[in-house]
Amino acid sequence: MKRPIRMLNERGASAVEFALLLPLLMMILFGIIEFGMALYRQAVLTNASREGARLGIVQSVPAITNAQINTRIDAYLTAAGIAPGSVIRAISPIVPVTGTPVTVTLTLPYTFVVLPGLTSITPTINLVASTAMSHE
Repeated sequence: MKRPIRMLNERGASAVEFALLLPLLMMILFGIIEFGMALYRQAVLTNASREGARLGIVQSVPAITNAQINTRIDAYLTAAGIAPGSVIRAISPIVPVTGTPVTVTLTLPYTFVVLPGLTSITPTINLVASTAMSHE
């Protein structure tokens, strides 16, 4: 039995459609992965700045120093797998007076791994987290 001509012309059509859509699907997949990793690092930065600010506002004798805050931030970043040396820090002066704010700002340059090769996205962005708390 002979096949109709129409069926012969449609052979391989799904393979061609898949080949056309594969780059788009791969870009979406890698975009989800890249932005998920960036979002994770942003969450870690936010929590590390909270840890530092929380330590800075606690009244203690002797008063908490910037070195102690940096040590707490380093411990949190190391536990999360981020190199503490890659994070830029700004800690407001600590004045041990009730109601005085302490601000901890952390900046991490994040470099995209896959997306710059696939798109024209800037290869590096700065993730910034800032926390301000008042002394207890």
